[in-house]
Amino acid sequence: MPDKEKTTSKHEVIRNEKGQFVKGSSGNPGGRPSKTLTALLKNRINEGHYYDEDDFFNEGKYYNKADLIIDRAIDLAIEGDMQAIKWIFERVDGRPIPMRIDLIEEHKPI
Repeated sequence: MPDKEKTTSKHEVIRNEKGQFVKGSSGNPGGRPSKTLTALLKNRINEGHYYDEDDFFNEGKYYNKADLIIDRAIDLAIEGDMQAIKWIFERVDGRPIPMRIDLIEEHKPI
């Protein structure tokens, strides 16, 4: 085995002559990423506020980004966008649970 092989990783992986990791050295030195995509998305939605000074009915109101997304989804649903309608109902009422009905028994007259 050559002295040093180039790896595509930004961290150097140290292995013995059998190709095994050397004791005490991590096979994943970079570790797990600190946050998942979902957590990052939630943080971005909840950070900061938007002030709408042209809001006639509320005389200027602070909104967070989640409120703006929900308002846009409602506007799209009102315009007839079926994906927006489905999205709203799935979040309000929950997704429908598939049901299975067996009609094997024959009904006998009374």
